[in-house]
Amino acid sequence: MKIGELVKISGLSKDTIRYYEKFGLLCGVTRPSQFNNYKDYSEKNIARLELIQEMKKLGFTLNECKNVIKSIINDDLDTNSQIKIINEKLAELEKQISELQKHRDLLKNFLTNKCRKGDILDHIKEP
Repeated sequence: MKIGELVKISGLSKDTIRYYEKFGLLCGVTRPSQFNNYKDYSEKNIARLELIQEMKKLGFTLNECKNVIKSIINDDLDTNSQIKIINEKLAELEKQISELQKHRDLLKNFLTNKCRKGDILDHIKEP
C-alpha cells in the first residue's frame, strides 16, 4: 500500500510514518518501480503503527518501542520479560507523578500566598 493509504488507516501524518521508517520501526517497505519514487508499505505496518501508538500513550519512547518490536519478532518477549518492562515503565511513571505532584503543590502554595514576589523568587534563585 502507498503511504497515503497508511495515513488514512493509521491517522498518522506522512512525516511521522517516514520518521518511523527511518528509525527502523517499519518493515516490508519496498520501491516496486525504478521509474518513480513511490514506496509500498507492507500490511504488517498497520499493526506495528497501532502498537507504537498504544505504547507511546503508555509513555514508551521510540527506542523502547523498537526494542519491544524486535523482541516480539525474535520471540524473546516471554512473560518474565513483559513483567520486567512493565515494572520499569511503572517505576518511571510513579517518579513522574511524584514530580508533578510537587509542582502542583508548589503552584497551589503560590496561590495560597497570593503569589508574593518573594515566594516566587525564593524558588528560582540559585542557592
